[in-house]
Amino acid sequence: MLNSLKKDRDLLYKQVLICKKLVMHANNSRFNDCGLIGESMEKSYHDVFKKIASVCLITGTCIGGGMLALPIAGGRIGFIPASIVMLLSWVFMTFTGLLYLEISTVMKKDAHISSMAADLLGPKGKVLSWLVYLFICYASLVAYVSEGGKLMGLFLSSYVDLSRDSLNFLYLSLFASLLVFSRKLLNSFNVTLLVCMFVSFFAIVIMGSQNFNGVFLLQQNWDSRGLLALFPLMLTTFSFPGIVPVIYNSHQGNLKDVRQIVFIGTTLTLVIYFIWFWIVLGSIPFTEVSRFEQSYENDNSIAVMLSEFVNNPTLGVMGQVFGFLAISTSFIGVGTALVHFL
Repeated sequence: MLNSLKKDRDLLYKQVLICKKLVMHANNSRFNDCGLIGESMEKSYHDVFKKIASVCLITGTCIGGGMLALPIAGGRIGFIPASIVMLLSWVFMTFTGLLYLEISTVMKKDAHISSMAADLLGPKGKVLSWLVYLFICYASLVAYVSEGGKLMGLFLSSYVDLSRDSLNFLYLSLFASLLVFSRKLLNSFNVTLLVCMFVSFFAIVIMGSQNFNGVFLLQQNWDSRGLLALFPLMLTTFSFPGIVPVIYNSHQGNLKDVRQIVFIGTTLTLVIYFIWFWIVLGSIPFTEVSRFEQSYENDNSIAVMLSEFVNNPTLGVMGQVFGFLAISTSFIGVGTALVHFL
């Protein structure tokens, strides 16, 4: 009887130990699963932000300060012809960006314009593309710095009096330091600038729509010279393909994601342009376009002219804010491509 009790006790003790081990194993598994879930969620958030930052990089590069002047050229031919030119330009440049992406898939890691040209066009093609690409990038950056410094001077004029050269140097130092030293901070800063740019843009749209008249949108002039003058301007506004290899490399060659990024970024740009054309050309009759052209030649922005037309000075201020933000996001886009190129 005593031996039987001892055996039952030992068996019960072993069962208790087994249960303890099972409980500990279950807890460890649960904690490990929680850790894996947390890591997965963190990675997912990181990937989403990375996509958003890349979309903003494309959109910010396309939407430059010159966008405010596009209705001047579009006003010569009217809303409908200008919209058709804009749509054709979007199709052409989006397709060009996707071709850059396809080329990137067969190139070595961190390939750029010069290495692509070297593999596909030979040494002479590499030298030619190298010279052309550097010229375009440096010319664009010089224009951005000049206009950005000018607008910065308008904002700082109430606090400090700086020379034009000092303002240009201040603008260049601020944004160039971000390009060189901190890519993560640059992405966050660019997203913030783009959000502020959208806010200022829609403020301009709301204030500029006071004199909107849908009849003005039906005004058309299918003049071949006007169409040909607008087409190259629209192509340059979608000048993002040079940064596609950079985005492709930053996403570790994820072809599907980068295709989505290119399409979303350019489509968002198209929508913004369409709204801007719709508001401006719907507020200005053909008889006033020539006056706007003359005023623009005297270095007045379309937003300032529109503010005078609708008698709302705040619109001019918002136009200057938008112009500064648009120039800055374009500087970041072109600068990022140039840093990667060099």
